[in-house]
Amino acid sequence: MRHTLLLFIVFAFFLAIFTGCENGPLANRKLDFCQSEYEQQELAINEQKQAKLLKTQWIDSLLNQWYTSDRFNGTILVAEKGEVLFRGAFGYGNLDTRDTLTLSSPFQLASASKPITALAVLTLFEKGVLDLDAPVTAYLPELSYNTVTIRHLLTHRSGLSRYMSLGHTYWDNKSMALSNCDMLQLFIKYKPALEFTPGSRFIYSNSNYAILAAVVEKLSGQDFGDYVHHAIFVPLGMNNSFIYSKCKQQKVPQKVLGYVHGGSGRFGQVDNDYLNGVTGDKGVYSTVEDLFKLDQALYDETLLKQSTLAAAFTPYGNIPNNFHDDYGLGWRIDKLRPNIVYHSGWWKGFRTMFIRKLDTRQTVIALNNRENMLPYQLCWQIIEQLNNMPDSSPRYANSENEGDKGEKVGGGL
Repeated sequence: MRHTLLLFIVFAFFLAIFTGCENGPLANRKLDFCQSEYEQQELAINEQKQAKLLKTQWIDSLLNQWYTSDRFNGTILVAEKGEVLFRGAFGYGNLDTRDTLTLSSPFQLASASKPITALAVLTLFEKGVLDLDAPVTAYLPELSYNTVTIRHLLTHRSGLSRYMSLGHTYWDNKSMALSNCDMLQLFIKYKPALEFTPGSRFIYSNSNYAILAAVVEKLSGQDFGDYVHHAIFVPLGMNNSFIYSKCKQQKVPQKVLGYVHGGSGRFGQVDNDYLNGVTGDKGVYSTVEDLFKLDQALYDETLLKQSTLAAAFTPYGNIPNNFHDDYGLGWRIDKLRPNIVYHSGWWKGFRTMFIRKLDTRQTVIALNNRENMLPYQLCWQIIEQLNNMPDSSPRYANSENEGDKGEKVGGGL
């Protein structure tokens, strides 16, 4: 009995302490701590929202400045960590009919098509049907360049001469589009010498990616555009993207036209000439929103393993000291600033830019359809402002051109 009473007293004592804690100062301190933690979380969320709003307002102001000063006519998307900070469409796809651009308007990506060609090649590599270090003649035996590998083509270190020059010289009927097969036949028939030992240096050449498209066709048994559609566009829901070849359609099936400046404030529509039959180096039409889907897929393994993507974003060296970037597997790589890969484009009135900052997961995509406007400077200004980087606009003020007026050594966009 005495033992039971003692247990009861001990139980009552601890119950009183517990109840006092629940209703006394200790409980208040616990509640205060919870409230403080909640308030800190709310404060952090509000600060993030405010920072995002300020970024969006700054980009909006910048774009309006560029548009109202007649420096941008196109679409743009800016994102950070998977969230869109800004997207917009400015101006017209057809200057004669005044068709207003929308975010769904596909633009010719020009050389910004090359990362997509590289992705197509790398999907075949991961399937085990292509060896990056095999000679191109393993897949296209008609060619005579058995020292040129697939990796040389991807990194612009092949030494192959320019197919556009071959076409200008030897393709007699320029009212008929030149196909990738025709382009290969020019190399097979005329056997232009390599400009340097493969792998020894870097010279940007559209031939590399036109030939890669032919390799994809040979190994897949599909038209290049069909393969990219099923291997990349469909899985990612890139519903407004396609590859155009004049060999298959005389007219581009979309409403955004490319324009060149004709002087006195006038613009002329660029002709759809015979070189638009060749794909791989150019020819992808896409939108900023579709390209953002592609961008996000490159942060996981939707398309490719991360180890493969890491190789794509690795610089391959042998770049002259005066060059501001290197080149990986389909991407330009900024030499001065780590974690930035990008590609730009210029073809038949279209100028495009696609920048990815990998560590901060920032993306800037701009598509423009007037040749005299330079979205490169605009995009770099945005990425620099988001990261408090020094201004590099003089560095990109005179970006090299890649097609309309010839390809420069190491140049191209």
